[in-house]
Amino acid sequence: MQILIIDDQHAVRDALGLLFEVHGLAAITAAGPQQALDLIRSENVGLVVQDMNFAEGETAGEGGMALFRAIRALDPDLPVLLMTAWTSLETAVALMREGAADYFGKPWDDAKLLATIKTLLHMRELAYENRRLTSRRIHARRAVADRHALCGLVYGSDVMHELVLLAAKVAPSDAASRTVERSSSARAPSAPGHPRCIETALAERAQECTRLAPPVAAVLAGRERVQRGPRRVDVAVA
Repeated sequence: MQILIIDDQHAVRDALGLLFEVHGLAAITAAGPQQALDLIRSENVGLVVQDMNFAEGETAGEGGMALFRAIRALDPDLPVLLMTAWTSLETAVALMREGAADYFGKPWDDAKLLATIKTLLHMRELAYENRRLTSRRIHARRAVADRHALCGLVYGSDVMHELVLLAAKVAPSDAASRTVERSSSARAPSAPGHPRCIETALAERAQECTRLAPPVAAVLAGRERVQRGPRRVDVAVA
């Protein structure tokens, strides 16, 4: 992830860029709001460090406020660190209420600024990783729901997902099919090609496995029996 430095003063951009480079932080720069927004759209920006004033003679921070709100519209989760002089301090504080990560004054303290930058980047990386894992979980659950009849089964934990995958693997076996054929003569046949409900198959498979493999049946039924010598211990499966 890169730090985007936005300031109309070339010397400020160079000073911050050099500071970040020396400490192993990748940075890109923009001289104005439009260039900055284009970079946010096209680059992997993990943090924005922006000035509050861009137009000549501007001191109240109107340009910085407009830019901040435009950045929030593009990426609401992108952390923005505001650079401010005393004349635009009130505006910076107002933007903190709107979601700015923090602000610092000019001239800045290198050590404090670097500590803030690294913390914000770490938080951004954690949020990105969390979204990636959440997306992967959602995709995996949708894939199972598309391939198997879950009959409205709703779950959230990874442990339950593994149990559903186990049920999906063992439910369609030939042994279970023969059990269903012998035990369902009184029921109306399912439509050709229609998958059986995972919950129904789970119960039927448990009955079949009771004779063949009691530990597997116990798992599918919701309890696992662990035989330890002469003593039998029941362990509940969450």
